[in-house]
Amino acid sequence: MKVLLARITPPCTDVTRFVSESMDRTLPVLTRIKLRLHLHDL
Repeated sequence: MKVLLARITPPCTDVTRFVSESMDRTLPVLTRIKLRLHLHDL
């Protein structure tokens, strides 16, 4: 399961950028889903 999540979620550097951008604007739904999957502790 972790391998699958690693393949479909963005790398940590992109996640950091997305989280920063989310404070300024609303992110697309798909990006928000990928962020939640990346940040979810399995």
